[in-house]
Amino acid sequence: MKKSLKKSLVISLAALTAVAVLFLLVGIAINAYVVQSTKEDVLSLKHEFPNEKTYDCIIVLGAGLKSDGTPSNMLEDRLRRASEVYFDGASDKILVTGDNGRIEYNETIAMKKHLVNVLGVPEEDVVCDYAGFCPSPPANRQPPTAGGHAP
Repeated sequence: MKKSLKKSLVISLAALTAVAVLFLLVGIAINAYVVQSTKEDVLSLKHEFPNEKTYDCIIVLGAGLKSDGTPSNMLEDRLRRASEVYFDGASDKILVTGDNGRIEYNETIAMKKHLVNVLGVPEEDVVCDYAGFCPSPPANRQPPTAGGHAP
């Protein structure tokens, strides 16, 4: 009886290992597909833009604020990258969108202040989307003058 229990355990472990390896391979295959199929849509850090503005706007999604009201580390990284792409000539507008559902918590204003006061983006080139907690895409909520279209 001990031999059959041991044999069953070995078979079970082998099957479990095979399933784990299969899941790992599927995950790697999915990742490779996504990377390959979106390669043309992702801008590298060294992407060069032509002299004319290429995109209608650069959209920055909110990612939280620190307790003092300044951008979280992740949001600060997003804002820094958006300003780099802006100054590289990708667009002449940055659209910031985030949660501003409470008076004491306003990602949108904090994002705009950081872009203007810390990163040097001209205030008139930062467009605020004050409905950032809404699930519809931010470009659909912007008037035609902000680079989007009216809903």
